[in-house]
Amino acid sequence: MRRLASAALFSLPLLALVLLWAIVVRAFDVNPRVFPGIGAVVQAGIEAVADGSLLRHVAASMWRVFVGTLIGLALAIPCGVAMGVSPAISAFFTPVFRFFSVLAGIAWIPIATLWFGYGFGAIVFVIFNAVFFVVAYNTLLGVASIPMPLRNAAASLGAGRWQILTEVLLPGALPNIVTGVRTGAG
Repeated sequence: MRRLASAALFSLPLLALVLLWAIVVRAFDVNPRVFPGIGAVVQAGIEAVADGSLLRHVAASMWRVFVGTLIGLALAIPCGVAMGVSPAISAFFTPVFRFFSVLAGIAWIPIATLWFGYGFGAIVFVIFNAVFFVVAYNTLLGVASIPMPLRNAAASLGAGRWQILTEVLLPGALPNIVTGVRTGAG
């Protein structure tokens, strides 16, 4: 009974929004091409499911998200590690990354449209930027938070640069990297 009450309470704002939608469309006689009514949207949804176009569009959208995120991660993690290891690189790039990491991904849409038009490239570019700066900055924070005595201890035990990277820096920075991925993908 508690779960049912909790689900009803959770759904209440959505139901209020749908009710407001129905009232506004009828009260202001809104042009259906601008803001369609609930019935038209439900009918279009049923048709999209029936003809398979909804699944195709969802798959295409997920592919764009995957490509943009993958490119962002492939470039952001090495960049963040480089900034976390080198104080000179960090001092040069950190102000830029701080600025762009708090910039909403949607803010890139005008630039993406100018550079790439309305297509696959523009969408991937927006997703890339939403992921890249946040993940790179969080990777920098994660690598920088690993104490130098820990790095020096690994080096004194015979670890080379590659081993320090793969067995000390990346595992130590992983929580921050995951936080960056969650924030950027969101």
